Amino acid sequence: MAEELYTGPKFETVFISNEQPSHPHLSELMHWCSVFHQKDLAPAHESGTAGNLSFRLRQGENAFCITAAGLTAKCKLTEGDFVVVESCDIKAKKVFVRGTRQPSSESMMHFVIYKTLPHINAVFHGHHQGLLDKAEKLNIPVTNKSCEYGSVDLIDNIIPLLGICDFFIIREHGFLATGTDMNMTGTLSIDYKNKNDELGF
Repeated sequence: MAEELYTGPKFETVFISNEQPSHPHLSELMHWCSVFHQKDLAPAHESGTAGNLSFRLRQGENAFCITAAGLTAKCKLTEGDFVVVESCDIKAKKVFVRGTRQPSSESMMHFVIYKTLPHINAVFHGHHQGLLDKAEKLNIPVTNKSCEYGSVDLIDNIIPLLGICDFFIIREHGFLATGTDMNMTGTLSIDYKNKNDELGF
């Protein structure tokens, strides 16, 4: 599957309000966005940067805070660079948000993960070609097929691995890390990146 041209989110965004995110854990998410930038796990592309990071807002609910779409860099972010996704209608391809920007193109995927795995409180999706190339050597599970980014097919493709693997590769696309908190999820991502670096090119 050739690298897909990014054209923005593939869903309709329904703005509930223009209230910017405010949460005690938002600074921690900003930290991990900066780390992903520094470690080249959120590389630049023609329309911004790849990858998306989020955390669950409240235990027992599926609302989450996520990076906005089209960020030029995932460092030195402000509250306005994040969006709260309150809910999603996957069938109708609608995402209901609070904020002033379009949410990440993979917001529906994050929503399904939080809905499916109530113990998961952070979802980090990044891109690193080395991890894709060396997934077998690193014993990283890989989804069955390649799918368009932001699509329902991509969501269906990851479901078999949810709850079984906390780190896996979305075939010919990127990696997905999940955890009970952001530190666990971010550290897991960095550990695999370091293992890849140890193998060399």
